[in-house]
Amino acid sequence: MQYAKTSDGLNIAFCALGKGPALLQVPALTVPTHIQLEWRIQAARTWYERLSLKHRLILYDIRGCGSSQRDVMDYSLDATVRDIEAVTERLALDRFALYGFYLGAATAIACATHHPDRVSHLIAWHGWPRFPDASGLRPAPSSYLTLIRDDWDRSRGRPSSQRRCRHRTGWGTLDDAL
Repeated sequence: MQYAKTSDGLNIAFCALGKGPALLQVPALTVPTHIQLEWRIQAARTWYERLSLKHRLILYDIRGCGSSQRDVMDYSLDATVRDIEAVTERLALDRFALYGFYLGAATAIACATHHPDRVSHLIAWHGWPRFPDASGLRPAPSSYLTLIRDDWDRSRGRPSSQRRCRHRTGWGTLDDAL
């Protein structure tokens, strides 16, 4: 396990295996990562081993998860792009391919947009170009607001319910939504 420091000072855990053109897997932000534990899962291990047969596969733990720094408040798209920048700069990669899945696709797309000269290929699997598109929020924001309002009194003392609603809507507070 190695570490790269982001421009905002976070330590991101990563590993690289295999030889060949660099392929950086961009994990979904909503799925906690832990490279060392994932390696113990046979299906994940087989996936990584097969990808690393012809590529230098680069895996990293997303900010706030696994062996990466845990005390994180910023999970914005720009912040997740900084994670990729830190890892690729630490490895001194001039060119690399990005494979983003689910919400990781938005990060991969944003990184490719910011660094078109460095990204050789972009794979977006089951992804969305923007974070809010993934939550399905834009077509139905009023349903989330209704859930927040109706559940607000019942969920006192259970902030996870409120956080989950705010996370899905992309708003920090109910006032932000209004």
